[in-house]
Amino acid sequence: MPAVAITDTGTCTGPVDFYQQPTQAGIKPIIAASFRLARKSRFDKTSEGPGETARTLIVLVKNLQGYRNLVKLTSTGFSRILLQAA
Repeated sequence: MPAVAITDTGTCTGPVDFYQQPTQAGIKPIIAASFRLARKSRFDKTSEGPGETARTLIVLVKNLQGYRNLVKLTSTGFSRILLQAA
């Protein structure tokens, strides 16, 4: 089964347009997002060793419910960034 993927970073804005084109061509679209996970705060740049400041998590969508959950995750993360900046 041929497939093609899109991964946004911390947001979920690209998949809407992306999903329709591969589907019409008979190709399975895979939607994903990557998140940076910080130990304390995204502003804390101190580390205990190489690569210890943050980790990257890639979340893949399995179905429509998974996409809805991904939208919730990205919305919550983005809302927290806005609240911390205010």
